[in-house]
Amino acid sequence: MFQEFKINNKQAKLQLTYKLLHDLLFILLLFLAATLLAEGLLPGIVSSHVGISKLIIPIAGIIFLISLISPAIKSGIRDKKKPSGKKMIFFLSLFGIILVLNSLLKAGILLNLTITILVTITTYVVYVIMIKEEA
Repeated sequence: MFQEFKINNKQAKLQLTYKLLHDLLFILLLFLAATLLAEGLLPGIVSSHVGISKLIIPIAGIIFLISLISPAIKSGIRDKKKPSGKKMIFFLSLFGIILVLNSLLKAGILLNLTITILVTITTYVVYVIMIKEEA
């Protein structure tokens, strides 16, 4: 069954490796996001079993491999238009505020609201500086 699946062209092998590394990077980033989400909602549930560094090191290695392979095949792959995240910014902001509030449950209500407002303002300023200036 797999005998007919032979890749003779070096460029095709590089493209296949490049795409597989991108898929693996996407899966690991999703797993990292789920891990951080679980850690934010229930502190200690993940870090007591698995260190976050065990996820960060393979992600860094895959990014390094992609950066090594990409100059060799960039001419064959067309860049797609970047998707706009403007629709998700409200939901991500709300989710971030909920996570900040959850992490400060034992603090006083005034301290909790002050820190949440400061984090929200800081996030907005960073968004304006980083994203808005590119457009």
